[in-house]
Amino acid sequence: MNNNYIFQRLIATFDLSRNHELVANIFELGGQRSEVTKSLVKSWRTHDVSSKHYRAMPDDTLKMFIDGIQQASKDGLITIYINSGEQI
Repeated sequence: MNNNYIFQRLIATFDLSRNHELVANIFELGGQRSEVTKSLVKSWRTHDVSSKHYRAMPDDTLKMFIDGIQQASKDGLITIYINSGEQI
């Protein structure tokens, strides 16, 4: 499993695929200083290394995205629900 696959799954989990502004904001909250373009996000979402659109996501960039998700949750930009699996 590579960083691109993890990133793609996080994008899907938080339903962020169609909200580039929020994705860019999450990166910024996580410490990313360079611009995150739509095409760059698309290339990072590609986890098939044989694709011409594939571009490997660096470890520190994935870490910034995860840190940004945590901060976005604290700031109320996204909501994270954790279900214990018990049904009421």
